[in-house]
Amino acid sequence: MDASIPPSSCVDGTVTWNLIDIMSFDTKKIVYRTEALQSGTFVNEARVSVRSVDGTSVRPVYVSAAVTVGEFDGEKQAPGWQPPAWGCNLSCEECNELTS
Repeated sequence: MDASIPPSSCVDGTVTWNLIDIMSFDTKKIVYRTEALQSGTFVNEARVSVRSVDGTSVRPVYVSAAVTVGEFDGEKQAPGWQPPAWGCNLSCEECNELTS
């Protein structure tokens, strides 16, 4: 297991890692923690851009993962406008395809 790799930068909520020492077919694991201050579904998106030392690059790969946090004690109000709790069930097959 790799040790925690500190990010290269963090600007406007985007965290960037620059892994210059990774070889072809090698892998690195980046471990990070987050804290949910309110319930809801949270999506983490990542873009992996590959460039070689000679400047050639390939099309970036995009991945995402989602986690749903249920209501809990000590939950904080989300900033900004929030839709009313109308009791609508927003899960549908088409929506699931968009998040897979």
